[in-house]
Amino acid sequence: MKKFDKDILKRNLDLVEVKTIENEDLAYWLYHRTRYQQTVQSILKEFEGRDFSKIRILDIGSHYLHLPIILKKYDFDLYGLDINTFTDLNLVQRRAKEENIDNRTIDSDLEDGKFPFEKNEKFDLILFTETLEHLSFQPHKMWEGIFRLLKKEGKVYITTPNSLSLRRIAYQLFRILNFEGYGPTLEDLLVKPSYALHWKEYSPKEIRKYFEILGHKVGLCVNYYRYKKLIRSFSLLDVIGMFFNLIALPIKPFREELEIWVTLKEQ
Repeated sequence: MKKFDKDILKRNLDLVEVKTIENEDLAYWLYHRTRYQQTVQSILKEFEGRDFSKIRILDIGSHYLHLPIILKKYDFDLYGLDINTFTDLNLVQRRAKEENIDNRTIDSDLEDGKFPFEKNEKFDLILFTETLEHLSFQPHKMWEGIFRLLKKEGKVYITTPNSLSLRRIAYQLFRILNFEGYGPTLEDLLVKPSYALHWKEYSPKEIRKYFEILGHKVGLCVNYYRYKKLIRSFSLLDVIGMFFNLIALPIKPFREELEIWVTLKEQ
């Protein structure tokens, strides 16, 4: 059982980064490092005072196992789940073996809600980070499957872009005024793999309605934050984006990212 300590967290992040530096996932790590820090900090505070070794965590969309490896350093019991695009990577398989992380492959689509776990395999926490915005299907069965994997009083932790971000609103308005349209760009639609697209971004109000429409009574605890750099380049769009992010600093609902704790009220 360990309490939250910023210095220890930074040291653990540095240890993971050292092992990441020669692998193809370095760019992904550098882009998301601040988000990982926010996520781990929130999880440590959520379970503070409990025996971490008895907390079972499943990371849906485990990718390069960055989050599971960091959390493993705090003695949490970690499991990963992803498509074979990631789980079949040599570096991912090597990491899973070295860190003793049970990283499983989902054989069917998430839409089916069928996960490779037995009925008695339940989790205290399920991570669903930077995934919700990529879903392009009706998620009824998926959420039924996720909630079935939770222990009683278990929680789902979600991070996803905030559709009310001032930076995003300004960007879409720029595209509209430039007669380009809005939503995903053609470059995104025609070049990126479908699982990498942001098909739908949400506001907190929409998240609440989302679960209501699905028929699940949930409790939501929402936090607003930003993990991307304030200034990303000196292009006109990025400079304007920085200006709107500065405006959003004291106005939380307009920040770029949402951090959401979901508690199922009835199973």
